[in-house]
Amino acid sequence: MNKPDLIIPKYDVKTDKYSLGTEWITITMVDDTNRLLDEMSTKDHLLETNFPFWAELWPSGLALARYIWSNFDFHGEQVLELGCGLGIVGIVARKKQAKVLMTDYNNDALIFAKYNAIKNRCEDIQFLRMDWRHPNLDNQKFKYILAADIIYEEQNWIPIVNIFDTYLEAHGEAILAEPNRPNAKGFFEILRRKGFSFSQISNTVSLNGGVSRVLIYRIRYKSG
Repeated sequence: MNKPDLIIPKYDVKTDKYSLGTEWITITMVDDTNRLLDEMSTKDHLLETNFPFWAELWPSGLALARYIWSNFDFHGEQVLELGCGLGIVGIVARKKQAKVLMTDYNNDALIFAKYNAIKNRCEDIQFLRMDWRHPNLDNQKFKYILAADIIYEEQNWIPIVNIFDTYLEAHGEAILAEPNRPNAKGFFEILRRKGFSFSQISNTVSLNGGVSRVLIYRIRYKSG
């Protein structure tokens, strides 16, 4: 499998390597996201309903991948990723012995994520197209839920918190990377009202010539 058949006709792609400290991850992505946006802007409805956030690697994804690599061994636990995008977080979780289900709303994101998983020898990751407002996870429970930079739109806050509340095991944990957005405070207020507590760790990530501060949140049910 040299190039994904469903990607090449639609996109020009590039492949880069990213260090985890003791290992490298190879990620294929859209080569020029600005050109992609220009093409999509000719059909305004595409940007309104299908903005291609998934098409590039963001600092929060790289920060979360590195944090998981350095701090976890999942020992076969069930792990759900929300908004997997290009797949780097789920791939790292699999390399750290998780049983991974990657989800995203965008079909092309899932194609890229699956391709990247195969390239990084993580062929047994599972993939599912999912709308956060209508999760199709049946009665599954997960020890961990992972997500990077998914709370940028207020309309998604309650659906995401509801997923944590419904699908996280009683002693499980959600691990969320967030790039210090000013409006994120409201999301964490909803978490508190739902009975969650959380801790915060600050990371600095260099990516594409810039340096970003990314906050890693470890979210659990309040004890007692």
